Amino acid sequence: MQREDFTAAVPLLEQTIRARSTAYGADEPDLARWLNRLASALSRVHRTDDATRALDRALAILEKHYGDRHPNVAVLHTTRGSIAYEAGDRAGAMASYRRSLEIKEATIGKAHPSLAPTLLNLAIVESDQAEHDHALEHARRAVTVLEAAMPPTHPRLAAALAVRGRMEVEARAWAEAAATLVRARAILEPLGDKPPLDETLRTLAMLRVHEGKLIEARELAERGLKIATAAYGPSLETAHAIADVARVQVAAGEAEAARTTFAQARDMARTAAGPNHPDVIALDALTAAR
Repeated sequence: MQREDFTAAVPLLEQTIRARSTAYGADEPDLARWLNRLASALSRVHRTDDATRALDRALAILEKHYGDRHPNVAVLHTTRGSIAYEAGDRAGAMASYRRSLEIKEATIGKAHPSLAPTLLNLAIVESDQAEHDHALEHARRAVTVLEAAMPPTHPRLAAALAVRGRMEVEARAWAEAAATLVRARAILEPLGDKPPLDETLRTLAMLRVHEGKLIEARELAERGLKIATAAYGPSLETAHAIADVARVQVAAGEAEAARTTFAQARDMARTAAGPNHPDVIALDALTAAR
């Protein structure tokens, strides 16, 4: 799971769940944690129906023991949101993330660091839905709760800063974005060429495009693509990185090259997620517009 080798993770998780069910019973509370991991892995290999079934089982176990308003139940709603998001269901993802946030705030308070993943996921889907003010509010809040709980160079804080920087760029809060992204990069660079450094560099590339610094923007976008390709292979994530290179080409007036690059991103995304995924539809439009 940590290496994001989800194809290999699925059978190991299934074996663990079978063994625990035999040893401790089919509804022991800790089984929900393993079912949650299985649901996440299944979602990442596009087995959405199986992921949903695993998560439904996890929810049934936890709600039986703790009711429907418990922090661990909120974690499962965050996973449900991620499954919906992977499948392209933005409305479903937003509803699940908001449900998770509501339960967490009611049970552990509004400043607990475990709110951060839900806040960041909610910010991302809100940004996709052009709710930029809400996205920025939630991303900034995620950083705030992590700053209060973690050392200033913690990788989780850097990941949150990367998301906040992206939200600030999309909201055209350029000065704030510059400070946020420089800070995220300073934490992530010593950790090596791996995510979320790719996202940080790509977002910084879009900032440099805004500033008219196209040579640096190209270098940043291409390095971000290289990291994403090594980390994710052919995937939606890599397709988005390819599209960022195309955006730099557009800014540089390289219309034909940009059309080709956008088409490459679209084709990879279509293979990874199918023709009806909203990201694929958006890349179709970008390719046609060139």
